[in-house]
Amino acid sequence: MRALAVTGATRLSFVPDAPTLAELGVPGFPITGTWAGWYAPAKTPNEIVMRINAEIRKALQTPKLREVLEASGDDPVGSSPEEFVKLINTEIERYGEVVRLAKIKME
Repeated sequence: MRALAVTGATRLSFVPDAPTLAELGVPGFPITGTWAGWYAPAKTPNEIVMRINAEIRKALQTPKLREVLEASGDDPVGSSPEEFVKLINTEIERYGEVVRLAKIKME
């Protein structure tokens, strides 16, 4: 099997030869795909959030963890808390529009 393209904004490390759809001339199609993140209670002190984030980012740089994640099709990023909030807000906006246009209702 050969990947023809990826839907994200950047190429994936485990299929570096697969271009993004934007590179192929299909702009405005960055679908993040799956993502995961860590959450803390709303009133967690910032210094604790930053410490946890630093440790997670450090762990994501270890060869063994990267190997395991990449083998399962993940491309570990290890962003900042601010970047993660931005991603979540972008996803809410993107898929909220899909829900509105498709008139999807919760049952």
